[in-house]
Amino acid sequence: MKRKRLHEDTKAKVIVEKVHDAIDIDRVKDLHRKMCRLWGKYTSSNHNKYNEYKAELKSTRNDLAETGYKINELDELIDCNWNRVDRDNPRDIDTRFASVELIKKGIQ
Repeated sequence: MKRKRLHEDTKAKVIVEKVHDAIDIDRVKDLHRKMCRLWGKYTSSNHNKYNEYKAELKSTRNDLAETGYKINELDELIDCNWNRVDRDNPRDIDTRFASVELIKKGIQ
């Protein structure tokens, strides 16, 4: 049992290292915070900033895809639509995927 757990932990650490090598998790979290701050403040300049942040996240997702991994929460964040306040609030997305367990769950 311990051997299996150790193997899973080792695999998780390898995944985390690959993800951190491919993308800057802290930058993703920073972009998430900025998107949350803009949410509900409907001006054209905020909309433009929001779209710039999403474009950077899309680039990050593409960098991650090159390693063969995917983070579901990152996709959800990118899919947040500025015009759908009833459905797509970036605050609803959990960006703690930098930890081993959540990366194991979030990456397919």
